[in-house]
Amino acid sequence: LRLGDKESDAVDTLVSAGIFHSRNEAATFLIGEGIKAQAALFARIQSKLDEIERLRSELRQTVTPDIQK
Repeated sequence: LRLGDKESDAVDTLVSAGIFHSRNEAATFLIGEGIKAQAALFARIQSKLDEIERLRSELRQTVTPDIQK
């Protein structure tokens, strides 16, 4: 995982302040908080992915009988 300068500085600040013991712990926390803050966005994305998978499955079921002839 590569971080930009601003993000890397934020991670380092949390470690330097003693809030986290490692950059990994700080990054994990920040990523988790970002995911929580964008929960509605992730729910919309997951809904669309579910819809795409349903359509793919429907397409496979429609096409497969024709291919096996």
